[in-house]
Amino acid sequence: MRHQRVAKKFGRSTKHRKMLMRSLVTNLILAESIKTTLPKAKEARKDADRIVTVAKKGDLAARRLAASRLVEPKAVQKLFDKIAPAMKDRKGGYTRIVKLGTRRGDADVRPSVGHRGRGRGARERRAGEGGEIMAIVLKLKKGESVERGLKRLKRVLDKEGLIKKLRDDRYFEKPCVKARKKSQRARIRNRSRRGRMELN
Repeated sequence: MRHQRVAKKFGRSTKHRKMLMRSLVTNLILAESIKTTLPKAKEARKDADRIVTVAKKGDLAARRLAASRLVEPKAVQKLFDKIAPAMKDRKGGYTRIVKLGTRRGDADVRPSVGHRGRGRGARERRAGEGGEIMAIVLKLKKGESVERGLKRLKRVLDKEGLIKKLRDDRYFEKPCVKARKKSQRARIRNRSRRGRMELN
């Protein structure tokens, strides 16, 4: 009986499983965010939190221990130079799991694992490198609907020439239009399925 055995085996041998976790944690440190399955993400989060706790000590013994648990030397350097100093005020929970939705085919949950505060740091880096961060606040007039407010905002942005800076015009598309397009696509799919069934 597997009483009080929390660790997952993932249908792999011990060596294969350890190497899998080492690879996941290394890629998490290098790429700052990885996509994997939910059970693997939960197991990788444990190892990732432990390795950040080790790196926060900052001494030579901690660096050697991290080097023995990670695959790439670049990951060790990034862990001690960037990630550990950023987490010095946090006492735990250095990584988080964000569920991105289900995988098409088997409906498996596809989460993303990343370090906390990663989005804010990325925004600050973009701002420091000369990138622009634009925030638009729409204040509705008395008795004005959201749709009319969006149209008014679109006219103002178009007049100022800011509309070209936005990636696409879908920000101003009405939610009902999006829902209508989605239902139209679903009807077309259902028609094609019915046609295939009749042919069979």
